[in-house]
Amino acid sequence: MRCGLLDRFRPLTASAHASRAKGVFAAAVAALAFVAASPSMAWAEGGTVRYSYERVDLPTGEHYVLVPVDEYKELKGKLSKSTLFDAFNLLKDDKKATYGHSSIRITGRFPGNPKVSVKIDSSKKGYASIIMAETVYTLTELGVKEVEFPGYYEGAMTRADVPFSAYSLTLPMWRALPLSDTSHAQIRLPDGELISASEFARRWKKGDDKLQKALFTYLGDGLPFTVNQVLSLLPKLDVEYVGEVTPLLTHDSVSVRKKALSVLEKHRNDDKVLTAVEKMMESDKSDKLARAAAEFLGKAKSDKFNVLEALYLLDKGSEKEAVDAAAKLGKRKGDERVVDALYTHLSDKRAPVSQASADALEALDADAKQLEALENKKIGDELRLSIARTLAEDKDDKSKIVGLTYIAENTTARSAELALRKLGKVDSDEARKAVEEFLSAETRRKRLTAADVLAEGGKVESLPALTKAVAKGENAHEIEEYAYKLLVAQPLDSVLEKTDSRDKVIKRLAYQALGERAVKQGKGRKVFDKLVQGADSRDAAIRGASAQAIGAFANDKALEVLEKLADDKSAAVRAGVAHGLANYKGGEMFDTLAGYLDDKSPEVVAAAIDAMAQRREATKWNEIKKLTEAKDPRVRANALRALSQLVSREDKTGVRNVISMLSGSVSDDNRAVQLTAIRQLATFKDGKATTGIAIQLNAADPNLRVAAIEALGKTGHESATELVLSVLEDPNPDIRRAAIVALGELDDKSAESNLEALLDKEEDPDLKKLIQKTLRKI
Repeated sequence: MRCGLLDRFRPLTASAHASRAKGVFAAAVAALAFVAASPSMAWAEGGTVRYSYERVDLPTGEHYVLVPVDEYKELKGKLSKSTLFDAFNLLKDDKKATYGHSSIRITGRFPGNPKVSVKIDSSKKGYASIIMAETVYTLTELGVKEVEFPGYYEGAMTRADVPFSAYSLTLPMWRALPLSDTSHAQIRLPDGELISASEFARRWKKGDDKLQKALFTYLGDGLPFTVNQVLSLLPKLDVEYVGEVTPLLTHDSVSVRKKALSVLEKHRNDDKVLTAVEKMMESDKSDKLARAAAEFLGKAKSDKFNVLEALYLLDKGSEKEAVDAAAKLGKRKGDERVVDALYTHLSDKRAPVSQASADALEALDADAKQLEALENKKIGDELRLSIARTLAEDKDDKSKIVGLTYIAENTTARSAELALRKLGKVDSDEARKAVEEFLSAETRRKRLTAADVLAEGGKVESLPALTKAVAKGENAHEIEEYAYKLLVAQPLDSVLEKTDSRDKVIKRLAYQALGERAVKQGKGRKVFDKLVQGADSRDAAIRGASAQAIGAFANDKALEVLEKLADDKSAAVRAGVAHGLANYKGGEMFDTLAGYLDDKSPEVVAAAIDAMAQRREATKWNEIKKLTEAKDPRVRANALRALSQLVSREDKTGVRNVISMLSGSVSDDNRAVQLTAIRQLATFKDGKATTGIAIQLNAADPNLRVAAIEALGKTGHESATELVLSVLEDPNPDIRRAAIVALGELDDKSAESNLEALLDKEEDPDLKKLIQKTLRKI
């Protein structure tokens, strides 16, 4: 039974509260707005409002109503007994004249079911109904079920017992989730329908399909705020939301797209989700979101998708991120997307990124793309050369051939030479044909290196290419020597077969090689008959070649053939006779050779000088000495070589004179003569010889410098070491290489510290290996 005070209650007079009525109502509305908008709403913790009895102007007139007032700052946080005390004190502080010394007592646990009792100040009994109404509404908002007011209300009072009008809390459906103690609120569904909180809770707990579908309609709301709030709720609810959230990855609002991506985090292994996130990464206009999408994909278990983060960073990341991404991609074999992306970034303007991409392609064994890169002019020259060097070390012959060919084509001097020599070691027709192409290269060094490599390779299939190069005339004599070297290394039957070749150069060289080959192989008769036949040929070149070859037999029958040809009208034949007579060591046909020293043909004179040197015939010393000043450089060069071979090393005067002549010829106007002089000086272990060689250590022609350094190494003289050390750190790698080799030949331990110092500075890997080898040797 209720006390009569409620029946006698009179609303507050206008004079007491009129001045605050409109302001309080505005505050109430603001409080409700705040509650509706606050993302950290605390209904589950009991609320953060107090209720105040106020006058409100409505269309129907003036009314007194219980109005909720925002006390978020004072009441937020974890609920406890002190929260209840704070709430009651807020009521007292707001209306001191109404509450007076009223007090509250709380026993039992809270949260829980405490016993709450309010002792109303007896001097304020006229306001008891207001005190009871405000207290009950405020404390029940915090989770208290009922409040006792001894002497003013029999039993405990609940909200249902309060006779005043009150603004009730109306929550949009999404605000009522997850379910909490909102029993005093109304729930507004998206279609506007209002249902009680208890009804809503009952239906939601049963998994009401209509309510669940209604929840998802908020995701189509025009306000990003609402959509984001609902998205935040979904992971906390027992609902299937992936299909509803995924489309939001393309929402117009950046904040919605970001929130949707976050909500889908637990579903990053769903292929449909991953596919949608991939599209987001590729097309989102926000760089931050695109990156977030990439990071999302990077955490997926599926290799199909988790590789996308590295691909994104390679393309969009900072330089460091791109380099790191390339390194990671280098471990992703079998994915063409990776190979294509890395290939694209070979032309990246950021050098570290392009190089990292190249390294990754190598790690993936993506030879096809590397080969393709060599033809792509959008890729920097240095990087393409780097790729070529990588391919050159590949196990696959095709890749190795292309890489070495590219290096040989696009570098000069030593690098090209090394590439060609490595190419020659690849045992395949493709490699051989690649080397043959360099017989017509733009530089002499490449042409002669190619010829040398082919000769060393010993494959007779290269003969046509070599003789074609001879026919072109560039370095014809030198290339012909390599062709001869190749041919003479063939089996005798093969050489015999080539004597019937339609290629005149091959045919001549075959005849020339027959004698030497026959003597080595011990099948003289058949070959001898063939050479006799050749000696009667109408072709002077064949007669000359036959004469040179038949001399290798060094017997009387061969001598008869040479005597017959000695006065041939063709200089090529007479030169062949001279070369043939070089094999006779008993003075045979000396007069013929002596006569050849006065021949009109420099070719014959040069051949005669060589023959006398080989036969160790020094009786024509003075004549040969005069020929060191002949007009023809071949004659001068052969004369210098002959004198250095004929002089006895015991003849100090003779040695001194020869060294003097050679030292003077080091500065000859013909390079062949210069090289001959340098190389012959190397045969003398004499300080004056090293001085003569040193003249060309700083020559303008790198080939002369290299020859001089090589010669110093062969002298074996102690004075040579210091001269070689002077060029050990030359900028030209050919010079450094020659110096390292020379020091190894000199075997002088005093050079050890210089070599060790160079080892620390040297960047060329081949030269580093050579230095290490030389250090071990000395």
